[in-house]
Amino acid sequence: MPLLLDQLLYTSFSRVGFRTLASAEVPAEIQQAFLQQVVYKHWDSYNPPSAGYRAAYLHQLIPEHCLFGWLYSDGRDDLGRCHVPYFLCYYLNDFLQPARLENIFTCLRRGPVALIDQNSFPATLETLLFRDFWSYQPACLGVAIPSDVRKHSPIALQEGKLLDLFVPVGEEELVADNSISEVVVIKWQSLEKTLQALEALREGKIVIVNLTQWNSGEVQRAANCLADSTYAIGGQTLLIGGRTLLFAPSCVQVKLPRLKAEASQGRWKMEKSACKKIVLIP
Repeated sequence: MPLLLDQLLYTSFSRVGFRTLASAEVPAEIQQAFLQQVVYKHWDSYNPPSAGYRAAYLHQLIPEHCLFGWLYSDGRDDLGRCHVPYFLCYYLNDFLQPARLENIFTCLRRGPVALIDQNSFPATLETLLFRDFWSYQPACLGVAIPSDVRKHSPIALQEGKLLDLFVPVGEEELVADNSISEVVVIKWQSLEKTLQALEALREGKIVIVNLTQWNSGEVQRAANCLADSTYAIGGQTLLIGGRTLLFAPSCVQVKLPRLKAEASQGRWKMEKSACKKIVLIP
């Protein structure tokens, strides 16, 4: 279902300095709440984070007003000031249901649709129409939301609690852009493994599945389910061995030249990514 999101931005603009911009439909009280409860809360100008720092946030003002977006430590401005914050925010003027929350987490992981140029100072920001949270091309890196946060946040919503989340990227993830922190290798044995694989894909991880019982109807159905889910988020499904499948999220490009000739050897190459850890799920 399409979703309308207004924008807010706080940063330093050339020849203007620090300003807050917003879409025309954003009320003044929401703009003030953005400054007070997001910007001032998460940025300490006396102790700023290092260059390249980024974080994601989600803050509910009341059940039907939600602010979410990204903080980037954006270097210097035209006056030579270091550690300039770039707070980009999307404003949802509607109730935050679990399905919408999952879409927002996906958006936070993928990154913003577009960035506003700091060398120009627009009078207002446009309202965005989101039709697909899974396959749009982000303007820059987002922030993966930890699985425990994604698991407990819908429960908090159902209990009537207001969400207030702030997720910084760990230092190890700042080593290289477009990095993939884990490759998950699964030996398929039960439906539980399917759920683990789906969760790993949603977190931006590559999933390699060893189908030891290819002729089993249950395993075949699980493989089809995972392939459909991968397709839905704009990812890829590849055969890298006789009974081994690779599922990659859209943030990773996987190339298998001469796939038929090399499938039995399991050769594959990841581009624009750096795999730093392999996790085995027994």
